This record gives sequence, C-alpha cells and structure tokens, in this order.
Amino acid sequence: MLGPVDDKLATHASAVLDRIDPFAGAMVQALWCDDPDGGCLLLVMHRLVTDVMSWFVLMAGLAAAWDQLEKGEKPALTGEYTTYRQWSRLLEQRSRSPEGDTQRDYWLAQVEWVRPRVGVSDARSAPRYLGVVAADNGAQRGR
Repeated sequence: MLGPVDDKLATHASAVLDRIDPFAGAMVQALWCDDPDGGCLLLVMHRLVTDVMSWFVLMAGLAAAWDQLEKGEKPALTGEYTTYRQWSRLLEQRSRSPEGDTQRDYWLAQVEWVRPRVGVSDARSAPRYLGVVAADNGAQRGR
C-alpha cells in the first residue's frame, strides 16, 4: 500500500523528469514531498551533470547532512577525500607498478573494440591514446 509520499512521487515524478532539458539549461530538478512522518526528496540530474561514482559521493553527503538536520545539528560535511589531481597522479603511479604491469593486458582487452580517432587501427599500437604512456625515458608501455 502506498503512503501519501509515495502517491505524490508517483503523481509528479514523470513531470519532474520531463522538466530536465539540457538545451534550456535545466539539468537538475528536485521535488520535495511532505509527509507527517518526515518527507522525501526526489532529486533528478541529467547524466551530463555527474558521473556514477560522483553520484554515490553526492548521495552519501546528502544522507549525512539529512541525518545531522534530523538530529537538530547544523550540517557539517567532511572535506574532499582525494582531489582529482591526487587521484590522477596515484593512477599514473599505479600504472607503472608491478601490479599495473600484471593487469595491463586485461585492461587493454577491455578496450580492444575501440578504434582510435587518430587513424590507428589497432588499440594496442596506440598506447598514448589509451593513456598508458610512461614518463620515464620516453619509454612507452602497454604493448
């Protein structure tokens, strides 16, 4: 049996989805459904607004803020754990590690169907396109 919040969501969810219009700049829509027992927030974002992993981070932050508000506290979220710059540097370092070497063939196999736009017909012969170029001594990896 649906409650008042579920009924409101069911009634208005498609209208919220229909208001997403990237050409008009409408990339995020929200609907608050009131309920005597709390309420519910429907948050809809176009897929260009965030990637899947960032969505999970965003949802965790919203859940933490919600919990703090319910306790009467001022929301105080933790800072960013890893910046994009730190993450990309760590990823590059891992690509040069022995563990990265053992996994290289697996990851290259995942993109074998990709045909690089620079005119190279074999993904294995274009490691720069795939982002697996080693910076030391100009040696290329991933072949």
